[in-house]
Amino acid sequence: MASKLVCWQCGEPLKGIPKRITRFTRCPVCRSDLHVCRLCRHHDPAILGECRHERADRVVDKEQANFCTYFRPRRDAHAASEDPAADSSRAALDALFGIEAGESGTNKPDPRAAARRAREELDALFNLGKAADSEDNGSSG
Repeated sequence: MASKLVCWQCGEPLKGIPKRITRFTRCPVCRSDLHVCRLCRHHDPAILGECRHERADRVVDKEQANFCTYFRPRRDAHAASEDPAADSSRAALDALFGIEAGESGTNKPDPRAAARRAREELDALFNLGKAADSEDNGSSG
């Protein structure tokens, strides 16, 4: 069963993954968590709470590892994430509000890029980058 599964994020086959997927199991290709709602057969974004299991606790982030004991892997998790109707609706909303294609924030941001951007803004706020440059110029000459 596990060899026929594909990663919910990148779509690569999950070969060599243990049959029991724990909350620490990651995709060997993209390193995404695998014990997530998006890979579960109970996950359904069309309903309230996005889970069809009546006893499961609510999970806020559907793309992060969780402790759900009702988790059951779904083979078509990667294909199910591509929804043309949702894409066309998103494009219509973006056009309505004047948002350029790709700007709407539908892709999950890279946390390292966000941290790097925040660090650059902090350095710019306190002129740390310029102070370091002027110290280097002063000590060498």
